[in-house]
Amino acid sequence: VVVQGPGIRSAAFSVQLNPKQRALLDRVKEELDKGGINSPNAINLANAIGVPIQAVEEMFRLGADAKEIVRLQDGVHYSIDQLAVIQKQIQEKFDNKPFTAGEFRDAFQSSRKYVIVLLEHFDSVGFTIRVGDQRKIRK
Repeated sequence: VVVQGPGIRSAAFSVQLNPKQRALLDRVKEELDKGGINSPNAINLANAIGVPIQAVEEMFRLGADAKEIVRLQDGVHYSIDQLAVIQKQIQEKFDNKPFTAGEFRDAFQSSRKYVIVLLEHFDSVGFTIRVGDQRKIRK
């Protein structure tokens, strides 16, 4: 059993999307993936795919429920595929060398808005480990 807000569900539960929802979620994920590390927000996604912002926000929610989108903080979402690509890029760029958030930011031409939440996410899933002001890839 999983408690989520005021509701509960079976741990085996998975969201079933209708064909229209599936098509929109796939479009949202495609646009997210194009953003790379600098993931577009809901307003930019809505404009890019020509739907209301509420539709994108609903796809963020359904995508998270379906474990296809990860919300790292308000306004910052990544697809599972996008996070895997970023993880691979980090591996290629830094390999066994420790790196700071600033080095990560510079290497990927990003900003602290994305860098910090990404690094905290990768720490939480065990991909990286923080040692002082640096991180290294966990082997």
